[in-house]
Amino acid sequence: MLRSLRISVLMQLLFGGALLILVGVIGVDMAQVIPQKKAAERVVEVSKAGQAVFSALQALRLERSPTRLTLEAKSPATGEFLDGVAKLRAKSGPAVQELIRICSQIVCATSRDVEEIRQAFAGVEAQRVEADRDMRLPLEQRSPGVAKRWFDASTILIDRVEALSTQLSTEVRLVDPLIGEQMEIKQLAWHARNYAGFARNFYAEAIQNGAFTPSLILKITDHESRVDSAWALVLELTSRAGAPKNVVDAVNRAKDEYFGRYVATLASIRQALDAGKPSPVTNDELLQAGASALDALVKVCDEALAAVRSHAEANAAAANRNLMIEAVLLVVALAIGAIGVFVIRSRIVGPIGAIVRAMLRVARGDVSATIPFRDRRDEIGELAGALTIFKHNTTEKERLSQAQQRDRRWRTPSPSSPGRRAACSRGSLTPPRA
Repeated sequence: MLRSLRISVLMQLLFGGALLILVGVIGVDMAQVIPQKKAAERVVEVSKAGQAVFSALQALRLERSPTRLTLEAKSPATGEFLDGVAKLRAKSGPAVQELIRICSQIVCATSRDVEEIRQAFAGVEAQRVEADRDMRLPLEQRSPGVAKRWFDASTILIDRVEALSTQLSTEVRLVDPLIGEQMEIKQLAWHARNYAGFARNFYAEAIQNGAFTPSLILKITDHESRVDSAWALVLELTSRAGAPKNVVDAVNRAKDEYFGRYVATLASIRQALDAGKPSPVTNDELLQAGASALDALVKVCDEALAAVRSHAEANAAAANRNLMIEAVLLVVALAIGAIGVFVIRSRIVGPIGAIVRAMLRVARGDVSATIPFRDRRDEIGELAGALTIFKHNTTEKERLSQAQQRDRRWRTPSPSSPGRRAACSRGSLTPPRA
């Protein structure tokens, strides 16, 4: 089959096949880069949403239990406590609104999930009005069940936001090993903060009651052991070579803030109450110290998410660069292909066809045929030169053949011709001159 193909067709097929292979290789590379780019951009979006989630969760958790304990206490809330709650709300409100805004833009949750968070936040806002009024009153003047209504409303919102946090973490943790490790650190640090927050509430109950009950001691021991277990894993993960510096620094600050100063404060409370003495700190002071210590733990989560975001942004930038390079290579390949086809057709296929047509005319005896491309200095020019020589030889051969025919005609005239008879009478066979 190949022998029956014209050379021009074969050359175009070979060139076109090589071009298709090149374009296919570039296309496969682009097909691999595009999903990587989308995955990296998605991780960046999720990390932004995750930071808003943790900001909202931290403020809501710090507000939920202390507010419940205050609503269950006999005395009205102190001005210091109310100022602290106002500061927490100044963080949680914008954080929840930012979370709703981000999730509405990047689809980090279904529209139903976003609407449930919005409704739960509206419920918390409504309960805050009642809680703010009753916290300023003594216990006997408060609305029955106000503490439970507040706790239930805030728990619904916290549960909704925590479910979203878990969903986002699960989505991105398998993108690559570094992201998976940082998401694991984030989750472990959050578990430590979660159990540390509950433990702080138990210490607040002990301060309020003036003693540790066996039930409180059991709960505190359980929660503090969970904090220690989660934190031990955080230390193990961040001690590995290549751990992001911002995460390691946040872990060191949390070690000083929570496991240093704050744990020492808790130990002093337990020692004083076990000895039958008043607590060295008030509940308001414990709330402030606990907020600072818990913030240090949450800062580890934030920095882990920041490391994920930074890594994902670097991956996205690299994917963009690779995609641009592949696109340029594709354009160059297509341009080279178009130029190559044009060159093959104009410099090879077309000239060969013209020479073949001229050769056929010469072969048919048409010596008036013009030989093209004789001025070229390549193989086409050599072929045209060879054809020119062939044409010249053919022309010369034809001229000589015609001359020989004329000569024979004069040498062998017809016997009846006058010239022949005259030549014979004179004894000469030389033909007369023209």
